[in-house]
Amino acid sequence: MKIKSIVQTVLFFAIAIAMLIWLDGLFMKKYSSIKYKDFYESNNNYDVLFYGSSLVQTGIFPTQLWEDYGILSYNMGNYGEDIPMTYWVMKNSFDYYIPKIAIVDITMIRGKHDVKNDTDKYHYFFDTLPLSMNKYDAVNDVVAEGHRAQYLWTFSTYHTRWNELFNKEYDECRYAMGAAPHMQVVYQERETIDDTREIFIQDEVKEYLTRMEDLCEERGVHLIYTCLPKAKDDNIRKWCKEYAKETGIEYIDFYELDVVDKHFDFYDGAHMNSNGAIKVTRWLGDYLMKKDWGLSDNRDNQLYSKWTENCKLFNLKQFELFKNLQTLPEYLEFIAYKELEAKIYIPKNSTINDDEDIQELLQNIDSGHSSLFSLVDDETCVIKIEVYDSSELIDSANFVDNGSPQYERVYE
Repeated sequence: MKIKSIVQTVLFFAIAIAMLIWLDGLFMKKYSSIKYKDFYESNNNYDVLFYGSSLVQTGIFPTQLWEDYGILSYNMGNYGEDIPMTYWVMKNSFDYYIPKIAIVDITMIRGKHDVKNDTDKYHYFFDTLPLSMNKYDAVNDVVAEGHRAQYLWTFSTYHTRWNELFNKEYDECRYAMGAAPHMQVVYQERETIDDTREIFIQDEVKEYLTRMEDLCEERGVHLIYTCLPKAKDDNIRKWCKEYAKETGIEYIDFYELDVVDKHFDFYDGAHMNSNGAIKVTRWLGDYLMKKDWGLSDNRDNQLYSKWTENCKLFNLKQFELFKNLQTLPEYLEFIAYKELEAKIYIPKNSTINDDEDIQELLQNIDSGHSSLFSLVDDETCVIKIEVYDSSELIDSANFVDNGSPQYERVYE
């Protein structure tokens, strides 16, 4: 009887623990699992890992690196991520894969290290990260006392989310290998911020850069710092350039490169849209492949067939979103960066003919693509577009010229 009682007790606790683990995963916000699922489940090492804030997450597409160059990479960037957290993301990711190259955007070096008023940004990474000593050390290092339990056991935070369980969270990020694509086009004024402003960087934050550098040297990883482009220039890049020069770390300043169009390639004042991200990604792909870092094109290797399949699924997801775009600039941007063919019928009396912004977008489509532009007699002022991929019609749309600079979509 005593043995039976012990067995029953052990079985009870085993079932209870299993239920708690299951509930933990069920109630957890899906962002973290969607972003990192492929990273943890991959059986192959990565050539390149990207680290940093939302500038990285929205600005670099591993799917494009694979499609164009066969480079195995993953985007580890997260919204609102500061430099201390970036260090711990790197350290924990090295527990699973040691890349040849780590590219870290250090634009957030100016940010304060404070978690008391913004806990979500740490959930993005910690929620799916398996429990380990490095995870425990990370939570204790970057999270204020009294806030730590929620990162080690998420059910304590998410148990009230039962009414949100069937929402499609972050669906646009599926198959993106950590990236977060945005198709919106928000016109930005070309502006340079006053470079005479004083720059103050916390000593504590700078120490985490040193820790990253030591970690990469210890693991044999080539470290590259970047300042990714923003629509509005930021004098922080001057500090970053000087710091990289002092430390001897390779540095890429995208503000000095003519890679993106600050007028069309952003969805807000800081973050690149998909068009800008693809331009930056392709520039990086060219740059990396020209260096002697042992990178090779793996697209024909059957061991990596899942990557090709993932890219196909990502592109299908992008096409689904494309068919629901509601403004002409967004629609034209997608056609341009996906290098699709289009037949565009523009009324002769449409204001689009005098709209310099739209005309520039049309030129982007016309450059190198087999597209047709026709002026037609149409008093309704409706711009009609047919979109083709390899001569197959994939979508058609109408946009009304009603005085709005966005030229909203209309349905017949």
